[in-house]
Amino acid sequence: MIINYFLLSNNHIIVVYIYIIMKMTTIAYILISIIIINYLVSIIMKFLGVEVQFYGSYLLWFIAVILFWGFLPEAPNYFE
Repeated sequence: MIINYFLLSNNHIIVVYIYIIMKMTTIAYILISIIIINYLVSIIMKFLGVEVQFYGSYLLWFIAVILFWGFLPEAPNYFE
């Protein structure tokens, strides 16, 4: 993949590297947000006395929605 980018001009190489860095920061933001949400929900539910078996499946679904939102591509806008 990288070898093909060297055939392009310098401006295109910079754009590709910026795109890769932006994707890496997006992945980092997603992982950090999942860790924080999991930690906060578990603390709140422990304070309220709710066991993991009652809210764990909902928490997993919410984490799956966050992962889908972060990693799936955006819908193309054909009218631009």
